Amino acid sequence: MKSFLFTILLVLAGFLNQAEAHPCDYMCSNQCLDYAYDLQRTAQDIFSQCNGAPPRYEIEMYHSDSCSSELIARVNATTNCRELCANQIVWGVKIDGVCQNITDMPMVSACEAFAAVFSGGSTKLYHSDSCSGELVAIVSPNTNCDQLSRHVTSPVWGVESRGRCENISDSDFLTACRRFKN
Repeated sequence: MKSFLFTILLVLAGFLNQAEAHPCDYMCSNQCLDYAYDLQRTAQDIFSQCNGAPPRYEIEMYHSDSCSSELIARVNATTNCRELCANQIVWGVKIDGVCQNITDMPMVSACEAFAAVFSGGSTKLYHSDSCSGELVAIVSPNTNCDQLSRHVTSPVWGVESRGRCENISDSDFLTACRRFKN
């Protein structure tokens, strides 16, 4: 039974990864995107039950601070951020179903700024003392702060780690990234 489910997962993953390979080349209805997303989440849930590993969901990107406009992209842990449409501007991201207003940035930069959500031990950096305003980036021990600071320049006023918000001394992004990525 496990091998059958694994085969189905591989087929679904291959189909969905093909759709991600060149998002600028595809025009897909929201209904199609929702269907593909539901299939992938189901496949991830089945795989996690077989493996015991937690499922890895996607980051949804919107051209709206409140995530109410049309969805412009979904990225996951296997997405190559450099293959996304560089001319799209992201205003909000939905992570685990929760919309976050972010510092407006190109899609490639947003993908790189929030990709650490897929790795363990990540920390959210905010342009807000109370971790309720603009989410600047999510960093982890694997984050290359020097590279990310070329795209992310907003100052950091608060950090959230393990669900706890800390008001920090206002800091430039690079300093905060280096300090809180571990």
